[in-house]
Formats: sequence, structure tokens, C-alpha cells
Amino acid sequence: MSVNAQTIRCYSLNTRLLQEKCQGMSHEDSLVPMKFEHNCVNWTVGHILNSRNFVLETLGDDSLEWTEKDKTAYSIDASCEESAAAAAKGRTLPQLLEAVDAAQSKLEVALASRDLREYTEKKPFYNSEFSVEYIVNFMLWHEAIHTGEVSVLRPAAHA
Repeated sequence: MSVNAQTIRCYSLNTRLLQEKCQGMSHEDSLVPMKFEHNCVNWTVGHILNSRNFVLETLGDDSLEWTEKDKTAYSIDASCEESAAAAAKGRTLPQLLEAVDAAQSKLEVALASRDLREYTEKKPFYNSEFSVEYIVNFMLWHEAIHTGEVSVLRPAAHA
């Protein structure tokens, strides 16, 4: 299996897990603040989409229909309280989950079109420059962490 095929498979697994863990969850439940220092489900899924949008931009692909308002609402530069307030004004959980599926399709096309090792230019990333392959793999790892968090956040939202 090629590097890109493995990456596509991992993104696909994250998509499936997100859809499975959020199935039947209402938008209102997705906004429930946690009783511990953490963001709500809505913000976490939106943050994953921020990451996917960044990966698509890094690959030179058309990004998602993701506005500056979306980028700000689901950025890492906010406290839990600020994030919850931004998520409440952001997209609904069904809209976010639909965007996760759209992002998956775009990622599959982008990753199938060119081997990550063929990107020779370095790209700016966290105050430095890294290869496209490194950035995509780092963001996949980052997404996997947040996908796992949704497994913990879902029952907490119903508690």
C-alpha cells in the first residue's frame, strides 16, 4: 500500500469514527460545555475541519467552503469559554458532519493525484518550514487525537 493510500485510509477511518460517535447527537448536545477543561463536541469537529482545510490548502487543492468566520470560530487561539461561544454562533453539528464528508472526498482526490514525496518545496508551518509530507502526516496525527476526544466528549455531553 502506498504512503498516500495509507493516509487516505487513516483519514477515512477518522471520518467514519466521527460520524459514528456523533450519530443521533443533537446540535444542542454538541454545544454542551464539559465539566472539565475541554471544548464541546461542536468545536472539536469544527477544529478538525479547520485542520482538513489547512491540509487541502497545503496540497494546493481547493479548500473547503470554509470562511474566515469558520476559521476563527474553530481556531486553537481561544479559551474553552470563548470556543464554546464561537461554536454556538458557528455551524450546526449536522452542517459540520456534512462538511467532514465533503472534506474526505476532497482529501481522497487530492491525495490520489500526487505522491506526497513528490512535493519538494517546504511550506510554512508553526514558525518554521517543513515538507508537505510532514505537514500532512502531522495534521493526520493531530486529527486522530481530536477524533478520539469525541469518544470521551459525547457521553460527557449527555451527563
